[in-house]
Amino acid sequence: MFKWLRSVFDREYSLPIMGSMVIHASLFALLFISWHTPSVINVPPPLYINANLVEVTKPKVSVSKADNRSRINAEKARKAEVARRKKAEQAALEKKAKALEEKKQLALKQKQEEDARKAAKLKQKALEQQKQLAEQLKRKQKELAEQLAKEYADQQQQQANEQAAKDAAAVAYYRNLIVNRMALNWSRPPSARNNMEALVSVELSPFGDLLGFKIIKSSGDTAFDRSVIQAIKLGTPITAMKNLNRRIFEKNFRQFTFKFSPEDLVK
Repeated sequence: MFKWLRSVFDREYSLPIMGSMVIHASLFALLFISWHTPSVINVPPPLYINANLVEVTKPKVSVSKADNRSRINAEKARKAEVARRKKAEQAALEKKAKALEEKKQLALKQKQEEDARKAAKLKQKALEQQKQLAEQLKRKQKELAEQLAKEYADQQQQQANEQAAKDAAAVAYYRNLIVNRMALNWSRPPSARNNMEALVSVELSPFGDLLGFKIIKSSGDTAFDRSVIQAIKLGTPITAMKNLNRRIFEKNFRQFTFKFSPEDLVK
């Protein structure tokens, strides 16, 4: 406040104020002197001073071009420094934002990689479990197939054994039938002896008709051989053969070898 008043007095009212102060100081001195003088002092009438406030215009200070250029350069430098600071601050903010974004992206990438690893691990575990289940299923299917195959093979073998037994019984039955027919129609020649043996190949039709015969091995006795041929001719047809299963017939009686010996034929 005092600085402002001093600046105002210095600039505009310095001369009038100083004049007024001089006048007041003179009056004060006169009053002081008159106060101590016992005599009557004729006080002259006060003098009136016509004072006017005069505004003193502050002289303009001329600024040289060099000073103006310096001021302009200083302002430019100041602005440039402000701009540089703002740019540096902006760059720092951008760098910080970029660092935060990179950190965020890195964290996101790490999370994605971790999630991918977990997903791959779960997938691998699922694949292993699926593989184990597939192997277990395959093993069970194989075991079941082997069991079914074994059961089927056993069943087939059982059926084959049963059929073979039936076939064997049928073959034995019809062989005995043929032997009995031959024995009933054989006449023993006087020259027949025990241990004689003649092998004859016989061919029959499915209805038991004689289609052909041939002595494969002679007994050595012509009469015995003729008696064998005669027994075969008289013993056919064997009509019961038509009841025999065709498969058994073709395998066993279409063409067979018949052994003749006296001890077999004589009942």
